Amino acid sequence: METHLRTLAILFLLFAAIGGAGSLLVILTAGGLGPLMGLSAGMSMADVPTPSLILALALSFTLVLSIPTLIAGYGLLHLRPWSRVLGIICSSFLLPVIPLGSILGAYGFWVLMSVETEPLFSENSLNPWKS
Repeated sequence: METHLRTLAILFLLFAAIGGAGSLLVILTAGGLGPLMGLSAGMSMADVPTPSLILALALSFTLVLSIPTLIAGYGLLHLRPWSRVLGIICSSFLLPVIPLGSILGAYGFWVLMSVETEPLFSENSLNPWKS
């Protein structure tokens, strides 16, 4: 199970880094969320086209979700006891991100909720990755 835990940590780090950087890049190159929603043209919030609003919300959600996922990946990699709970929470938020987030979220649940994984996070356990 140690191999699965390390794999999950690395996948969390990669998913968060790519998702966060991609969202930030789109937001910054579009000049912020206002132009994405059409607000820069003097439109009111009620006149914003639905696809633009959905894109802005999806980018914001991805950017905000990337931060705790990055922290969880780091904690899992170093077997911090708090990272197991944070990893389970992040896995639940990844499930609606179809298809890769769903796969990663389900894998996260399987690894982190496994009986064999729990002892790895106890304060008294030896780190299996340090010889």
